[in-house]
Amino acid sequence: YARAHQGLGYVALHRQRFDKAVAHFEAARELAPRRKRYWEDGLTQANAWKTLGLARDALAQSQLSKAKKHAKAAKEMHEAVAPHAELVLVNVLLAQGKDSAARKRLKALLAAHPDHIGALQVMVALLLDAGEHAKAEAMNERLKKLAATAAMAEAELEATRLRSDASLASAKGTQEDLEQALELLYKARRADPKAKWVLHDLVYAHLALRDV
Repeated sequence: YARAHQGLGYVALHRQRFDKAVAHFEAARELAPRRKRYWEDGLTQANAWKTLGLARDALAQSQLSKAKKHAKAAKEMHEAVAPHAELVLVNVLLAQGKDSAARKRLKALLAAHPDHIGALQVMVALLLDAGEHAKAEAMNERLKKLAATAAMAEAELEATRLRSDASLASAKGTQEDLEQALELLYKARRADPKAKWVLHDLVYAHLALRDV
């Protein structure tokens, strides 16, 4: 019976039903407390995924201290969960405006786990924001090969690239630069009409140009 619960526990893990996985591994432990091979690793992993879920929920609610605490705990609990917990810690740094520290940590994560989908997605976004378009496009191509649906579509990538260029231009603050930013944003709008953030940026660009 302990082996049956072990098997069901791993099935639940695969389906990301972590509470159910914990219940099965705890049942295996109760039936065979000395046969740790039936439950120890699975129970630790299931609890680690549950803790990571708490970290992700806290991050989504901008509870950064809580997210950091749970992510650190999950990272220490199980090696299978560690890279995903590290990505939460990267996103905490980004939410705190610590882009340089986040990028350094993200590079280390990708060096250790080069095919980590979530880490690649974040790096593509960071490279675009920094105006490093060639690197972003190359990394997005790599992401496509790993998981096509996780990569940016060509229209989205182009619009994001144009938005990044517009942001760099508008930061200079002169009338000429603001007009250039406006032109780039209209190009972004044409590249990806579904990008709602372009409308937001267009409004602010018009207001900024009016105030020059």
